[in-house]
Amino acid sequence: LYAEAYGREESLSDLVPAMLSGFLESDRGFTRNRGGGK
Repeated sequence: LYAEAYGREESLSDLVPAMLSGFLESDRGFTRNRGGGK
């Protein structure tokens, strides 16, 4: 699926850190916007 979307192959070990980082950043933003963050 990634190769179809971006035109190149990437290993799972290269993609997972970027996916987790994006998720954690968006989660912190959600928490901050809800008033639960620092």
